[in-house]
Formats: sequence, C-alpha cells, structure tokens
Amino acid sequence: MTRRRVDDEQYGQLTRRASELIRRVDEGTLPFDYAMGQLQRVIQHYVVTFVVDFDERRWKDLRYGNYTGANYDAKTEHFPVLYTGKAEVTAEL
Repeated sequence: MTRRRVDDEQYGQLTRRASELIRRVDEGTLPFDYAMGQLQRVIQHYVVTFVVDFDERRWKDLRYGNYTGANYDAKTEHFPVLYTGKAEVTAEL
C-alpha cells in the first residue's frame, strides 16, 4: 500500500479544487488548453511561488560581499522602491 503524503483535509481540498477546475472547463468559463498548460507547468515544476519582502534591504550584502567587479556606489537612492511590504510572487522558470 502506498502511503499518502497529505492528510485527509489536504486531500479533500485538492479534490474540491480539481472538481472546480473540471466544472469550469466543462461550462466553458476556463479554456481547456489554458487549464492543461497550467497543470502541466505545475506537474513539471515550471511554476514557483515565493514571498518577497520588499522592505528588506540588502545593500550591505552588495557592499561587503567582496564581489569581484562590484559597484560600491550601490545605494538606495539609485534604485527607487516601487513596492513595499510582502507579496507572493509567482515565477515561471
């Protein structure tokens, strides 16, 4: 017997989401090709989600990391801050 790596609640959540996906494809509110493409990316680990803390500053890492050819004039004023706080970011590899 194969041991499940998720608990019953997680398995239920996954099953409900899969059912919702199938229902939306069936009713035409989600294109089949798009749904299949996204599922394939998830299965092949092409989509990665992570949290970015835009308030965390790492300039000292650049200055003191002893990188060859580093620009020691790297300062906050040269890199305007476009976002603040934390955000979940999805990257497609």
